[in-house]
Amino acid sequence: MDPRTFAPIQSFHPLQTPGNRGFRGIRACLALAASLLGAPAAPAQTVVTTGDDLAAVVAAAAHGDEIVIQSDATFVGTLSWTSKHLILRAGVGYHPTLRGSPDQPALRLTPSPGFGSSVWLRGLRLEPGVVPPGGSARPAVLHTGTAPTQPYHSSNTDFEDCLVLGDVEAACTGGAVNWINLKRTRVVGAVEVSGTGSAYTYLGAADGADIDELRLENNGQATNNCFIEELRIRGELRIRPLSSGEHDVFINRSRLEGPVVLQGGSSTGISVFMESCLLRGTGTGTGLFARSIDVLEADNLTITDYAVGLDAELPASFANLLIFDVADCLAPVVLPAQIRRSLIEDGTYQGLLGNLGGKPWIDANLALLPGSKGIDHGDNSVISQGNEDLFGDPRYQDNDGDGVVRINCGAIESLGTCAQAEVTPYNGSGSNPQFLAALTKPKLGQPFVASIAYGPQTAATLLALGVPSPSPLTLAGVEGEILLDLSLFPTLYFASGTHVIPVPNSFQYCGVELAVQGLRIDLPGGIPLARCGNGLRLVLGQ
Repeated sequence: MDPRTFAPIQSFHPLQTPGNRGFRGIRACLALAASLLGAPAAPAQTVVTTGDDLAAVVAAAAHGDEIVIQSDATFVGTLSWTSKHLILRAGVGYHPTLRGSPDQPALRLTPSPGFGSSVWLRGLRLEPGVVPPGGSARPAVLHTGTAPTQPYHSSNTDFEDCLVLGDVEAACTGGAVNWINLKRTRVVGAVEVSGTGSAYTYLGAADGADIDELRLENNGQATNNCFIEELRIRGELRIRPLSSGEHDVFINRSRLEGPVVLQGGSSTGISVFMESCLLRGTGTGTGLFARSIDVLEADNLTITDYAVGLDAELPASFANLLIFDVADCLAPVVLPAQIRRSLIEDGTYQGLLGNLGGKPWIDANLALLPGSKGIDHGDNSVISQGNEDLFGDPRYQDNDGDGVVRINCGAIESLGTCAQAEVTPYNGSGSNPQFLAALTKPKLGQPFVASIAYGPQTAATLLALGVPSPSPLTLAGVEGEILLDLSLFPTLYFASGTHVIPVPNSFQYCGVELAVQGLRIDLPGGIPLARCGNGLRLVLGQ
């Protein structure tokens, strides 16, 4: 949509239009609204350079004007206006900063009638003003103010290619309408909606937007509609309204790196639809938690690296999930009827409704490797928000070659690639002689061949296979440092110089890391002496 047509759509609620559920409905409604508005007149353009008074230029601008900042300077002073739409953008090759007045946001919009208070920001850096001693941090962008229910009063901000160093907050009350759109924009802070009364907020985030947290915590009858696609959230996503209101949230092809908390109440209406998302934590917390919600339909999620993977009560339903590397994959409240055709590593509900258990076999990008149980195991009927996976690849593929097109479990459809086989020498403190060398790489299905060079008194050679020791150690009667962890019982291969170790031809071993160390039995003066050589770190792969 042309940004100049965005501002006047303040009364348009895409998710409340009958028959338009899902991303396709939102896009169709927005396109229709834009077409009805017609082509805008060409905007007047004002160029701002270093030393100019940006606030004065903004105050003097007319509705629809474009302000181009051709400067790398920092422009200090909170920008605010009503009843007009402006375009503020960086000139080509410039990176200006908009900083708020002391203890104030860089941009404050209040709801107004007519064209609303709206702006399209492009290529700008925004940050709040300096906080005085003892003060609390302010948002970088703030929608605030009170508006009557009729006629509609709106505050609209459209970010594109921006860096926001602070929160983006919508805290209006009454009948205010807020629109916040993020496109290829990094928010080093939270996007927070905390309006009251009957305020309505539409949040859109797409095309690689990146934020620290997303919090929807309205009060009163406030309503949220969120359309999220290709968004990265580095922390928590929390939807927890404090009173009544309707909240429809669509999340597609996004990376969620903290807990997802959906907490409704007796009078709230929360409907969440998630598809092809990666939930990857840091080993603690719960990946997806849901209580007292109207609808939660979550399909083709990959959930990994949490203490608890999934903790969601009815009526939440799930299909085609991939859950692994989680202490407890499913909390006890998740019932067998809620989850189907999923690969759950710990085997919970294995054999029920098409669910499987076991290791997923994945590559470094968490894509399934050939031979994984999750390949072509999903339910095609659940895909509704688009025919693309997390990486934008087509969803409908025949990945197991059986002639039937069926989607995979998890967020990623196209198969992964096995790690490249690698050999890296290592030698503890460096005191061991370097007589071990790799003649091949440890490729799946092929033998790994290593050579241990003989000395003038060598009687036999040994190759020890295991994992590296946390620190080198020495043993009585053994010359040099032991580089393998002896508590894990390394396997010994005896030979005369050349050692051959078979590598299984299975993708489950792809990326497995091992280590070998060379040892020799020498006979100085006719007395056997074990001598330690260098080691090699191995990565099994292709």
